[in-house]
Amino acid sequence: MSREPGFAGLLLMGYSPAEARQVIRDGLRNAPEALAILRDIRDNDPEAYAASVANWAKHGLVPPWEGLL
Repeated sequence: MSREPGFAGLLLMGYSPAEARQVIRDGLRNAPEALAILRDIRDNDPEAYAASVANWAKHGLVPPWEGLL
C-alpha cells in the first residue's frame, strides 16, 4: 500500500474524512506489510499508537486499521 496521497491528500482531493478513511482501509486490507508496521507500533510504541488513534478521533473516526490487526 502506498502512503500517497494519504489522509491529508485525500481531503485535499475532495474526499470527506469518512471517505478518505475508507480508501485507506481498503488499501490496508491488501497491505500485510503496512499492517505489520502498525502492529509493531501498537505493541512497541504505545504513545505513538495512542497519538495516531487520537488524531483519527479528532475527525470522529476510528482508525482505518481497527479490526484488521
